[in-house]
Amino acid sequence: MADMIRRSPRSLSPRVLPELDELFREFWGRPFWGALGRERPGESGKWAPQVDLYETDTELVVKAELPGVSRENIEILCEGRNLAIRAERKKDEEVADEGYYRRERVFGQFERLVQLPVDIDEETVKAKFEGGVLEVRAAKKGPEPKGRKIEVI
Repeated sequence: MADMIRRSPRSLSPRVLPELDELFREFWGRPFWGALGRERPGESGKWAPQVDLYETDTELVVKAELPGVSRENIEILCEGRNLAIRAERKKDEEVADEGYYRRERVFGQFERLVQLPVDIDEETVKAKFEGGVLEVRAAKKGPEPKGRKIEVI
């Protein structure tokens, strides 16, 4: 144990950081540095909302926490089995750095890509934003018609 070398996450190879970010995003919905409660070196203002994804008998539902974001700053794009949520959380006031005891809130733009587990009808996508929670609902597509062979009698 005495031979163990302690390393700071900042000393990780630049090749490893993107892989760690992707792994953490996949499992916990936030990048490696966000899980540590820190910004990644050289990237200030990056954040991603927490997301719930579930389905009912007829719909797919995505809920995202977007506290501090105004409705006008939200953009939703849907293509195939991908749903992209883009927004910006703006600072509400400027305070000198020396006035802070703790700074945990993150501001700036983000984009969160959610891979959908089933095909949806893009024409039915509806979004509602209330109480800092974005709810996106879309009808699930049924199986594509496969055609049918008609027997001639």
